[in-house]
Amino acid sequence: MKPTENWLQEINKKFRQQDVHPRQRPFRALEEFSKEFNCSVLIPSEIADAIFNWFNKNTTIGSNYIGPLYRGAYYFDSVFWPVYIPIIYGEVELHAFSALETMHENFKAQIKADRMELWNYTSLWVDCLDYAYGFNDLLHDRRFGGLAINFIRSGNKELTGAIAMLLQNRPEVKSVESCRMSIEMFLKAIIIEKVGWNENKLKNKIGHNLKKAGQKVVELTDKKELRKILPEYDFLPDIHERYSGKDWEPKYLWKAYCLAQATATSFTRMYSDRDTRPQVLGK
Repeated sequence: MKPTENWLQEINKKFRQQDVHPRQRPFRALEEFSKEFNCSVLIPSEIADAIFNWFNKNTTIGSNYIGPLYRGAYYFDSVFWPVYIPIIYGEVELHAFSALETMHENFKAQIKADRMELWNYTSLWVDCLDYAYGFNDLLHDRRFGGLAINFIRSGNKELTGAIAMLLQNRPEVKSVESCRMSIEMFLKAIIIEKVGWNENKLKNKIGHNLKKAGQKVVELTDKKELRKILPEYDFLPDIHERYSGKDWEPKYLWKAYCLAQATATSFTRMYSDRDTRPQVLGK
């Protein structure tokens, strides 16, 4: 079932009356269609393509690139650079370095010339790509109950908040707290989904201990990539240190973000079919 011309015209009229910006209308239309017809709408999909194409032709968007679906961060030359994962519809070929829209070409050339730096960036880009589309899929997946989806949404909110803080002119050290909290939310969401623990049990059994949460997740899933990340959680500060006012170095902020992004992406790969590593990284 596709949205009809009449439905699209009426929903656009409604958004115009509500003063919804044209760039936000396709996303809002996806939500409205999903609710009204009680169906899940993924991006990309036939329904999503129809909606984005219609708004592209009938509003002032005027482009087949409708802003980013997700924005990650990459640390190079002592600066955090945004990594844009676009909303796409139709057949579009994605290129890793196109995501670094604000980076000078000579910097991109330096990354490409350094084998380790190239691997690091490409791995991060793939993580952002899989997370962006995997998270979108999960929002429409009815397998998750109320508590689990609340933790998933909170994990995403903390992660995107951390990225926003990193991409400021002066990266904020509070991003570490958000990274840590994002990891905790996604790990607990797995535990909820696997064994049905409620908030009280999570509090009593896990608390805010990332190592305990990670160990429980590895026990329940035997997910190799999470097993590999687990020892790295010791790198992050304890929850009580959020009041210490410590001035973390940018490289510390970068590592904290990498751990949060890796954990979030592992979560979405576990519960969606989004995994482009074999095509891009050969693994």
